Amino acid sequence: METAEEVMKHLETTFGKQDHFACQSISSALIASMMIDGTTILDHMMKLNNHFQDLEAVVKNVSELTNMLVEAESTLRKSKVIALVTEKSSQSSKNKKKKRTKKGKKGSTNMWCMDSRSTAHICNMLQRFQENRKNEITLKVGTGDEVDVVVVGTYFIRFSNDILLIGNDVGMLSSVKIWLSTNFSMKDLGDATYVVADDAYLAGLEIQTSEYDDIGAEDLEAMTEEHGNGCPCRDCAYDPFQVQAAGKAATDDYDYGGDDAGADTPPAPPPAQDNCAGIFLSYTFMSREKEYPHTKNATAQAWAFKSMATILNAGDVELQNWQIYIGFQHKEILVSASNAVILDGDDFPASVGNGTSLVGYPQTDLKTSIETANDFTQIQTQIEMTGTQFGVKPPGIPMPKTIKLDMDAYKCPAPTKANKGYTMYVCCHKNPKFKAKKPKSVKFLPRQEGDLSISYDITQANAGNYLAQVTLENTHPLGRLDHWNLTWEWMRGEFIFSMKGAYTHLKDPSDCLYGPAGQYYQDFDFSTVLNCERKPIISDLPPDRAKDDKIGNVPFCCRNGTLLPTTMDETKTKAAFQMQVFKIPPDMNRTAIFPPQRWKINGVLNPDYKCGAPIRVDPTETPDPTGLATTTEAIASWQIVCNITKPKTSSSHCCVSFSAFYNDSVIPCNTCACGCSDTETCNPNAKAMLLPPEALLVPFDNRTAKAKAWAKLKHYKVPNPLPCADNCGVSINWHISSDYRKGWTARITLFNWEEINFEDWFTAIQMNKAYAGYENVYSFNGTRVPELEKTIFFQGLPGLTYLMGETNGTDPKRGPRVPGKQQSVISFSKKKTPGINIVKGDGFPTKVYFNGEECSLPTVFPKSDGHRSSHFSLLPLIFLTIMTFVFMTDHHLQ
Repeated sequence: METAEEVMKHLETTFGKQDHFACQSISSALIASMMIDGTTILDHMMKLNNHFQDLEAVVKNVSELTNMLVEAESTLRKSKVIALVTEKSSQSSKNKKKKRTKKGKKGSTNMWCMDSRSTAHICNMLQRFQENRKNEITLKVGTGDEVDVVVVGTYFIRFSNDILLIGNDVGMLSSVKIWLSTNFSMKDLGDATYVVADDAYLAGLEIQTSEYDDIGAEDLEAMTEEHGNGCPCRDCAYDPFQVQAAGKAATDDYDYGGDDAGADTPPAPPPAQDNCAGIFLSYTFMSREKEYPHTKNATAQAWAFKSMATILNAGDVELQNWQIYIGFQHKEILVSASNAVILDGDDFPASVGNGTSLVGYPQTDLKTSIETANDFTQIQTQIEMTGTQFGVKPPGIPMPKTIKLDMDAYKCPAPTKANKGYTMYVCCHKNPKFKAKKPKSVKFLPRQEGDLSISYDITQANAGNYLAQVTLENTHPLGRLDHWNLTWEWMRGEFIFSMKGAYTHLKDPSDCLYGPAGQYYQDFDFSTVLNCERKPIISDLPPDRAKDDKIGNVPFCCRNGTLLPTTMDETKTKAAFQMQVFKIPPDMNRTAIFPPQRWKINGVLNPDYKCGAPIRVDPTETPDPTGLATTTEAIASWQIVCNITKPKTSSSHCCVSFSAFYNDSVIPCNTCACGCSDTETCNPNAKAMLLPPEALLVPFDNRTAKAKAWAKLKHYKVPNPLPCADNCGVSINWHISSDYRKGWTARITLFNWEEINFEDWFTAIQMNKAYAGYENVYSFNGTRVPELEKTIFFQGLPGLTYLMGETNGTDPKRGPRVPGKQQSVISFSKKKTPGINIVKGDGFPTKVYFNGEECSLPTVFPKSDGHRSSHFSLLPLIFLTIMTFVFMTDHHLQ
């Protein structure tokens, strides 16, 4: 029965027609009666007496109602078991082909139900109405009105001899179903149907075994008593009278993942799992609930969802460091995930609307069934997820686009949907085209490549604590970190007792004293503990602490947080520190060591890094500290790989402006190139105004008058409100200085608008069309970078390695502040770049980097004002060069 009409016809057939409009109206008024403020008790009692008189006229006898209430109360008190057993039927279920209903009893036409406007409804015949927010239907009640209700009926598991297991807790019955499937030969009949009928099935499962044909009510009752108490629900009391009636809005607020799955309980695994000889993945949508605020806009409505992903190693090869990709597509925000962490180290809640990859924690590897005797705790992991999704309301199902292993060694086909679209699954196999490097014959995975590699090495292990060394190594030719800050998250209650080679930003023992550590280490002096934070922030020591025996004296430490790229100085690409970590139960065994998760690292005006989860690798080998020709191997090692991410729009830390000898105007940095925090007085979407060349030498706040005057002179339109600033700490001007028959020249100028100095600065430019013609740079040290596509690397000459910070001008009260500057002319030849057109924009870089950070570029090039390409105007070049020289002289005199 799927429609309300079918349900009503079946109820009429079973119990007779119910026509009690007057009875229900009076009963509802009686139960809803409340004493109004200002009235007397006598008035209220008279009102109630009138209701009783009206009710007695309808029911004929109040004693009938009283007896009915007593009978119902007695039944409710007895109904505390979580399962009931009915009598055997004289006919086996195997012979039943169609559903049958009970005929109405003689005299049952006067049967009725009283709507109490609560979850308990009183009937003069036990109809076993039951609350369950899954099967939402429309039903007629005693008033004759149609209302939206959630579930009418009782839930049954029927055995082959027609013994019925009946219960009202769907989660408990689903767990019973799972237990039965492990102890009996069961046949999966697909989706379940919940109806008021004596031949209903629960979860589509039927016992198919001849050796249990003689099972009786006593045996089943014993089985229920033994295993039913282990149900996962907190309150398994059976209330056969419960029914939930609600308006349409309420029925649309819940979705429990199909008709056959209990809330938070995934269905049985699909048959395809048994046929998979690789890695079996499945994703099941379990439930959702409307979140606040409730909105009429369906695309903006938020829904809290629960789902489960399962990874099963059904092959004959161990799956190491598993990674699963879930293609979320409904603006999902992942709030929690059990047994896994996000691959890129993001904290919860995390926006995963474009899909995300999860890695195992603490179980990173899945062994085979062969080597574990089919131990599912070692060959399978389940990820229970909760989160928020937008825009998909019932009956739509917010499933991901796909699920697959995010591993090159495996290939996964498109997933298959099942369970009415609430489940998808796929079997992944080894990728025959993947050719892995032949690793050494070791137990763990080989080390991975990345822009920044962090090694977490255990050098000493004790029962309750261990010593670890953390080593950072920059391997990217343009990657860089200045004043780095490193953080992670302890997952098992650890805390840092001491540290050498670095320091934590906070020293506070309160988290230890009032947490699990304080309960276990009751006699411990926590005043000497370095850090008890779950997410400590760690920084490098200054160079003057390098030889400090107490907090320094660690190889590669104490460089003030600077990691240079390999193209600058390979001796300054590493940093390291050591720490003593204390553990708490149950990890007191010396081999119970778990690295922290969710690693993050950042610097000042540096690239953004995304770090993956730690993976177990071969133990790190280091030279013996005594100087002998031996190597020391770590007890255990984990590697964390971090990669540079491309900055999103308006999130760079530096920007570029373009200018040329053939155009008097400068194309400035983009509006909000490095973000905009205050947009009340400016327009963040307006294009930046063209500027005169001298405007580049002053801060943005001092450019307004110059920009307006220039616009008036050139007859440019002035937007209202004016565009917002670029808000970048470093800006770079690329100026085309000349263009002649055999070559051309450009000038690059770096402006530091921050108050900090940049030591050992560098910049790099990518020239797609002019790279082959690069000849020389005159005030910098320039080098081609072969491993990067068409990129030229610039750094300061000896004595010019500092890019100074912004300072006050000669007249701090009236004049603008002066940025730190570095400048050089670059020459190019046209011999190796025939056909290059400088005036059309071929002389401008396609990418610019400063200290490893990719800078924001203008979207247009300067246009020719009519100058011939073989001539150029010296006036802007001479003026900007003279002004730069004057400011630099003034800066050095200060």
